[in-house]
Amino acid sequence: MDYTKVVEVISGGPAWRGQQVEVGDIILKVRQEGEDAAVSIVGMRIDDAIKLIKGPKGTKVILTMKKVDGTIKDITITRDLVELEETYAKSSTVIKDGKNFGVINLPKFYIDFEDYNKRNSASDVRQEIERLKEQNIEGLVLDLRNNGGGSLKTVVDIAGLFIKDGPVVQVRSTNEPKEVLEDEDESIVWDGPLVILVNELSASASEILAAAMQDYKRAIIIGSKQTYGKGTVQNILDLNRMVRNSSHGDLGAIKITETEVL
Repeated sequence: MDYTKVVEVISGGPAWRGQQVEVGDIILKVRQEGEDAAVSIVGMRIDDAIKLIKGPKGTKVILTMKKVDGTIKDITITRDLVELEETYAKSSTVIKDGKNFGVINLPKFYIDFEDYNKRNSASDVRQEIERLKEQNIEGLVLDLRNNGGGSLKTVVDIAGLFIKDGPVVQVRSTNEPKEVLEDEDESIVWDGPLVILVNELSASASEILAAAMQDYKRAIIIGSKQTYGKGTVQNILDLNRMVRNSSHGDLGAIKITETEVL
């Protein structure tokens, strides 16, 4: 018989905060707040079970669980947004031949398109570099393996962490003049040795950043013989620019992903 078993409790999530759910617990039944009847999910497809467990932020779900010690217990969880930390930049240190090196893994170039001041890959990479500098690293490795790309703005801002200033990428659209995006901040966060790791699945924004750092002779690129070979940029288009003298008020904006084969 199939069971839905807890294999990981995500740090910072609602289950983690409640401190009642443990790895190895088995979920037997799901009951919604305000309802008397619980639904057994024993033998249920995992996708269907998840639909019952998930719900709007702030609502409550009651899980009947078989704990790792064999006891049966009802646990109430207040639903909330869960941020998957593995999708964000994270760092570690490696000691090689008595020297301390920093490694930053960046799975994608993420951004909140509605508010750039919120969490984004550029600010996170900057923060990780500052942490590593406090540990007196002598070199830095930026791991872009399997990074499929993302926000173009964060590419420019991350490049600016390693160079004084200058152009990073050129964007060209049909019937539009070419646009050169450049780092205008003269400050440098890391001026020491830099290595960028890539592989066959490093695409788009990863290729742009690696190529820019190579052109500036700022980093050594290590990895596969070639990267993915796809350029994708994501930008916001202000719809108000498309209509003159609009009587409909603010038309808003649209996020456009433009793709081209390099």
